[in-house]
Amino acid sequence: MEKEKLHDRNELIAPVVIDRIRKMLNEFTKRQRVMAEFVLQHPEKVGYLPITDLAKAVGISVATVVRFCNKLGYSGYIELRREVQNSIQNELSILGRFNLSKSASEQSVGISDSAFERIVKLEMESLGHMVQSINKSDFFKCLKWMSKANNVTIVGTMASATLAVYFEYAATKVLPKIKLITSGSGSESDYLKDLSHDSLVFLIAFPRYPQATIDLGYLAKKKKCRIVALTDSHHSPIVQFANLTFLIPISVTSTVDAYAAPLTFINTLITEFTIQYPDKIRKNMNAFEEFTKGMKTWHQR
Repeated sequence: MEKEKLHDRNELIAPVVIDRIRKMLNEFTKRQRVMAEFVLQHPEKVGYLPITDLAKAVGISVATVVRFCNKLGYSGYIELRREVQNSIQNELSILGRFNLSKSASEQSVGISDSAFERIVKLEMESLGHMVQSINKSDFFKCLKWMSKANNVTIVGTMASATLAVYFEYAATKVLPKIKLITSGSGSESDYLKDLSHDSLVFLIAFPRYPQATIDLGYLAKKKKCRIVALTDSHHSPIVQFANLTFLIPISVTSTVDAYAAPLTFINTLITEFTIQYPDKIRKNMNAFEEFTKGMKTWHQR
C-alpha cells in the first residue's frame, strides 16, 4: 500500500523525471544511485532545496548532484528542479504548497539557518537562471514595440495582480497611455474594446495560472494587437496568445509566491527603455511629476 501511495505521488509531482530515473537505475554509479533513491522517495524536495542543501541532505557532493542531472539529460540541477517545480506549482493547492514548504523546512534543519536563508538562495538561483534564459533580441524588440504602441495594457490577476500594479506604476513614468487590468470583471475587461493593431498588451501569469488572465488573453488575441507574455514555462496557457514570450523562473518556496525574478525583469525593461529612448521619456516624466504634484501625492517637509 505504501509503495502504491509513493508511486501515485511521484506520478503527480514529476512524471518525466521519475520515469527517467526508473529506466536508468542500473546505469548510475553508487553515489548517483543514492541520489536517485532520494529523488524517488522525496521528489518534492528537489523543488525546494538549493543544490548545496540537497547535496548535504543526500550525503553526497554538489559535483555528484550535477553529474546525476547530466546523466538524466539535463544541463544541470536548475533545469532538473525547474521541471519538478512546474509539476508542483501547476497541480498543488495552497494547502499542498504549505505542506511541501513545511516538509522542506524540516528537511533543512541543521543545513540552513532558517527559511530566510533557503528562500534567498532559491530566489538568487532564479535570478541567475533568468539572466541566462532571456533572449536579448526579443528583449530589445519588446522595447521597440513599447516605443511605437499607441497604448499599452498590462494584465495580471490574482497573485500576478501585484506584478501588474508594479509594472503599471513604473511604466506610467515613461509611457503616455497605460491601462491596468487586475480582474476579469466586466468593467475592467471593457478596456480591451479599445485595442487595435497599434496596441501592446502585456499578459502576466504564473502558477497557478488564473483563468481570468487566460480569458483576457483570448479577448486580446481577437483584437490582433501585439501581445507579450511574462510567464514561467512554454507550457503556460498564455503562451498561445503571445507574439513574444519571456520565460521568467520563479521558485517554489512557500505559500507565498516568489516573484524576485519577475519584478527584476520589469525593472530592467523600464530602465532599459529610459536608456534607449531618452527623448521619448522626458515629456512623460515631466507630466508624471506635474500630475503627482497636483494630486499632492508625496509628503512635503
